[in-house]
Formats: sequence, C-alpha cells, structure tokens
Amino acid sequence: MLTFSVSDAKALWLKLTSSGVQTEPIAADDLFGKSFVFHDPDGNKFNAVEIV
Repeated sequence: MLTFSVSDAKALWLKLTSSGVQTEPIAADDLFGKSFVFHDPDGNKFNAVEIV
C-alpha cells in the first residue's frame, strides 16, 4: 500500500469524502499519529498519515 505523509489528515479526509472518494474512518495512534485509508476508482488502497 502506498503511503502519503500529509500535514492535516482530517482536512484531507473531509475533502476526499465530500468529493465522493471511498474513505475509511480516521484512526489515531499515539506513536504514528492520525491516518486513514482511501481507495481509487479501481479499488486500490492508499494510506494518508499525519505524523504528530
């Protein structure tokens, strides 16, 4: 799975979700920060991570 480092996971999640992109809920972890998985139209999964 390809992982992207992002500066604001919640803002990106809101933008993707409102644009109709299939997303999974944001997960928060003390060690790894906030992250979520999203899917492209072909069903490929991508991970977005905001390091705290």
